[in-house]
Amino acid sequence: MSLVRLSNVYDGTVGYNKVHWRQTFYLEAIKIKGLVYQIVIIGLIWTGMAFFFQKMDSFSKFIFYAATSWLLFLIVILIKQLFKTRHNDEDS
Repeated sequence: MSLVRLSNVYDGTVGYNKVHWRQTFYLEAIKIKGLVYQIVIIGLIWTGMAFFFQKMDSFSKFIFYAATSWLLFLIVILIKQLFKTRHNDEDS
């Protein structure tokens, strides 16, 4: 009789939700980690280019502006991803 009660109370959904949440959190952490790595690498490249900005010709400045745009885009995407992850954590 007690075994029947136990099986009626536990239907396995709690364990699945915990695993699903952990997998989702892990995937979100990988996305954020990749964005941070890209920001650091592009930031280092941008810093090196900024050091020689006065010596650049017009094409080099175009590349500098493209790197600046890409760096700003990555920062915006990172902030968006952090807010999305934070919002999902509050809902859980």
